[in-house]
Amino acid sequence: MIMHHGDEPDSSLKHILTDIGYPDDLIFQSEQDDTAFKIMDRHLPNLLLVDLDTPPEVIQQLHRINQGMLIIGISGHDPVKILRAIHAGISGYLFTDQSPEQQKNQVIMTLRGGSPIDTEVAQLMLKCIGKTDLPFRFTNTEQEILNLAGHGIELEQISDDLHIPEYMIPGYIKNIYRKISMYQSDEQNCLCH
Repeated sequence: MIMHHGDEPDSSLKHILTDIGYPDDLIFQSEQDDTAFKIMDRHLPNLLLVDLDTPPEVIQQLHRINQGMLIIGISGHDPVKILRAIHAGISGYLFTDQSPEQQKNQVIMTLRGGSPIDTEVAQLMLKCIGKTDLPFRFTNTEQEILNLAGHGIELEQISDDLHIPEYMIPGYIKNIYRKISMYQSDEQNCLCH
C-alpha cells in the first residue's frame, strides 16, 4: 500500500512494487488517513510506503493495526522527520531524489529484515542519544555502526572496520530502530525534540 499526502506519488513506486513481485491489483494507494485505515482493515498489507508528511501518531496507529507490517517512509532529506518516523515505528526509509534502482534496493533491504542508515540520520541519532537519558543501551557494535555511519562511511567499509559480514549491518541498524521505536513517544519523553 502507498499512502501519500497532497501530490500523487511518483509512479516509479508502484512500478518498484510490481517489479519485486506485488500483483498490480493488490497495490493500493490512499491520500487520506481514514481511507488508509479502511484499506488496512480490509486487506492487512505486509508493506506500507508512507509519505513522512504523515503525522507520527498516524504511523503509530497504522503500526498498531498490523504489527507485522513493514512501514517504509518516503521523504526528502529531512533527518528530523525520519527520526520521528523511526520513533513511530517505520522499518526503513527512502528518499524522493533517489533513483528508482536505489529505492528498489532500499525496499528489498527492508523486506529482507534490514534497515538503511544515512549520514545525517546517524548524526542526529548520536546527537539525541547524547542529550537523553535513555532506558535502553545500544550494543558496542550498534554504537560503532552509528558512529561510522555518522562519519559518512559506507556499509562495505563499516563491515571491514568492524570485522562483521556486510549483510549483517542492516540487521544491526534494524535493532537500533526497534530500540528507538519502543521508547515512549509522548512529547515529554521524545527521543529528539
